[in-house]
Amino acid sequence: MAQDPGAELQKRYQQGERNFVGINLVGANLQGAVLVGINLQAANLAQANLENCDLRDANLERANLDQTSLGNTCLIGANLTDAYLETIHRHGSPQAATQTRPVSPPPQPLNRSPGPELATPTIAFNAAQLIAAYTQGERDFRGLDLTGIDCQAQELNQANFQGSSLSQANFRLTDLQGANFEDANLQGANLSMADIHSCNFCGADLTQANLSGADRRNARYDERTKFPAGFNPEIVGMVKVS
Repeated sequence: MAQDPGAELQKRYQQGERNFVGINLVGANLQGAVLVGINLQAANLAQANLENCDLRDANLERANLDQTSLGNTCLIGANLTDAYLETIHRHGSPQAATQTRPVSPPPQPLNRSPGPELATPTIAFNAAQLIAAYTQGERDFRGLDLTGIDCQAQELNQANFQGSSLSQANFRLTDLQGANFEDANLQGANLSMADIHSCNFCGADLTQANLSGADRRNARYDERTKFPAGFNPEIVGMVKVS
């Protein structure tokens, strides 16, 4: 029986090889693999299983990710320039084995006062802290300074970012379904291909944000919400509330 190409790749990676330009990994099983810094430029990963895979700082430029499973895949710092991502699977099968990898310790609980403090974010998180806190069950990230945070392809659904500074944040391919961005600063944020279904954007500033390819159905906004020039929220299924 032919060896799974994913197993062969992991063996070569563990031996120190990092350059796999143009490799054919169609249908490969790489679930839970740690492949930090790997070069998969122009690789064919169609129908591959990358769930729970650690691909931090990987080069996936021009890679084919057609029907690839990316549930809980870590892509922080990865290069996805011109990668084919139109038909990826965001979530793996519920029966799939869950593998975990070490994460930074979660930050200490935040003691916030309600109301005015949300207007001026002062507590700064980095991506590792935010993801670690979320993994530990934290959902309250109100009033934080998250400027430029890179949370590409992460699971952050139902998170509460009310009043937070998220300008230039990278949420590409991220699952943000049901998240609360009320009064948040999302100027220049990258939300392309993200799942923002049923999110709350009332009062949010989305000036110059990238919303291309995002699932925007039933996301809520109001008269205070600022959108990129030429963006029509009604056409893409967003709902205006009073």
